[in-house]
Amino acid sequence: MPEPPSSKELPVSLLTDPVMIGACQVRDFGRVFQLVKARAGIYPSMIARRCDLTPSRVGEVIAGRRQLLHMDVIERISDGLRIPGHMLGLARRSWETPRNLTVTPRELPEEPTPAEAQLAAGCLLARPHSAPAWQARRGVPHRHGALAPAAAVSSQRVAGHLREFYEQLEPYRREPVAMAFESRLREILPRQVSGSTRP
Repeated sequence: MPEPPSSKELPVSLLTDPVMIGACQVRDFGRVFQLVKARAGIYPSMIARRCDLTPSRVGEVIAGRRQLLHMDVIERISDGLRIPGHMLGLARRSWETPRNLTVTPRELPEEPTPAEAQLAAGCLLARPHSAPAWQARRGVPHRHGALAPAAAVSSQRVAGHLREFYEQLEPYRREPVAMAFESRLREILPRQVSGSTRP
């Protein structure tokens, strides 16, 4: 005789059994209750309690003297025995959704300070364009070789301005900004440049 289950869930082996699946599809609750009793160890009195039915009604269904046709009763059986809704032709039941999939509202990010806005604007000015004409004319390979002298001077000027803005930031905001800036500079500057760009 199977042990009574400690949780409300039916065994996976029962829910995947072709006989159980077939009984659920045709809503043969007499057969479903017999399988639940034999394979999960849940007796008619417990089935009645879980599904909000009377024990005599469950007994009549098992004996084949009564059929359950009302949708609210079918939903109570699905919820009480934890039979997934799709097996009985119902929509997904509320208990079928895993708890970790609940949606939590996200907070809007706080407005950037003027210094952060200027820093971001400087990063946009410093970013390389895809194969600009001046690189093609001067034979400078895109993102891989050395920058043209004018571009290097311009980059140094932008870096100086960005450093001033960086120093004005509150200490707890400096690290993320510096990391983003350093990553961006590594994309722009030649590969020979090494070391940190952070002050």
